[in-house]
Amino acid sequence: MRENGEVPGSWLLQILVVLALFALTAHEAVAVAVSAANLDDAGREVARTARDAYRSTGSVVETTAAAEDVAVTHEAVVDVVRIDDDVLVVELWRTAPTLVLHRMGPARELATVRTTTRISRTSQG
Repeated sequence: MRENGEVPGSWLLQILVVLALFALTAHEAVAVAVSAANLDDAGREVARTARDAYRSTGSVVETTAAAEDVAVTHEAVVDVVRIDDDVLVVELWRTAPTLVLHRMGPARELATVRTTTRISRTSQG
């Protein structure tokens, strides 16, 4: 501080830059966390739809197509649909809507959220 009580402009600018970086980091982290939570919900819906399609058709190809139709409505991408014994497994991914993170080459993977949902082929719930 100067003798007259003023804060020099350079200190104020540094504080504002630090606060802006903190806010940006917080936003990016929250965007990834919310996207992961939403993708988990979408994964359950996609898995139920895939299970119903598999029951109707018995075809993994048609099951995958049904899963992809529902995944698109949740801005997700179906990575894998497979049958493991009596369990239908659906793997989804999506890129979180961040401001900066998803645009940075090596850091892009940090903005990509993934989920794997397993559902019994025979259960109703």
